[in-house]
Amino acid sequence: MKVEVYWNLKRKIYSIRHKGRVIAYRTLVHMRDVTWVVQPAGNRKVRRTGRKNVHAFARGTWVQPADQQDFDFDTQFKATKRTPITYNPYHHTRFVYRQTPDQVCDFTPYATLGSQYHATTNSYSPVCYVHHHKPSIDHDYQTMRSEYGTAWYRYDRGPTI
Repeated sequence: MKVEVYWNLKRKIYSIRHKGRVIAYRTLVHMRDVTWVVQPAGNRKVRRTGRKNVHAFARGTWVQPADQQDFDFDTQFKATKRTPITYNPYHHTRFVYRQTPDQVCDFTPYATLGSQYHATTNSYSPVCYVHHHKPSIDHDYQTMRSEYGTAWYRYDRGPTI
């Protein structure tokens, strides 16, 4: 299902919007084929007035728990790199990678949107991770093992001597 997901400032949880209507609230959302959208007029309004509004969200396909059998994030992303992204309307005009703020993130194949609890302030903050998906290595591993025998530990680490 194609949805738009944004952080709800009042509820401190993610709101999931489909066709302009909020259909669910979740603390953890898995998505695929994600486009990170920031509406320029909303960004300008936040900077001008100093009050936040909904103008930045993730648009993509929501992977619901019923779909987990077909698309299991735990098994899909064992060999992936998880990278946090962020957006601050006062400093950025688009979503950026947290470690390298000059690098823009517009589209990602998979993303996890969650929340982080801060005990000192007794509040939640949004945390977004993008997954750089790598294809499954099981087939290549079996091929390498049959070609090189048991001396080949894993194809990405090289032979064991």
